[in-house]
Amino acid sequence: MNTSSLFPSSTVISVLISSCSVNKAAEQKGPPPIQVSTVEVRNGNAVYYDEYPATVVALNQVDLRPEVSGYINRNIVQDGQHVAKGMRLYAIDQQQYQAAYDQVRANLNVAKANLAKSQQDADRYSDLAKNDAVARQTLEHAMDDSNHPKCRLLLQKHRSIVRKQICCTL
Repeated sequence: MNTSSLFPSSTVISVLISSCSVNKAAEQKGPPPIQVSTVEVRNGNAVYYDEYPATVVALNQVDLRPEVSGYINRNIVQDGQHVAKGMRLYAIDQQQYQAAYDQVRANLNVAKANLAKSQQDADRYSDLAKNDAVARQTLEHAMDDSNHPKCRLLLQKHRSIVRKQICCTL
């Protein structure tokens, strides 16, 4: 027999045998089995609860924005109460609005008085101008001065109407 061919084949066989025995030793050195507890199964009612983190969002959301500024005196509606469009929700302190309205009314009365005075002056200078008792320039100034209070009076009337509407809606 040829010894040179026996040596490699015997080496391969010995490596295979030794590797098989190493695997058996590695398998035997694993962790011990885990102990488990058991429960006897029986029929009965079970209560099951699930808790999930969530945020609730309303389907209909309304933003409340004031049309006027001021301090709220009282709430007219209760929390959670159903409301309709246009319904009053709060009562706002009317002192500042009443004061503003009173100021506009006073300005209106001043404008009326100025108009009456300037109209009287214009009428007086007109009569005097017929007799050449006053300069024409003085008459023209008086006529111009009677037109300015008319414009101011119209402006004050419009402001008074607007302020009255604001005061009445609060």
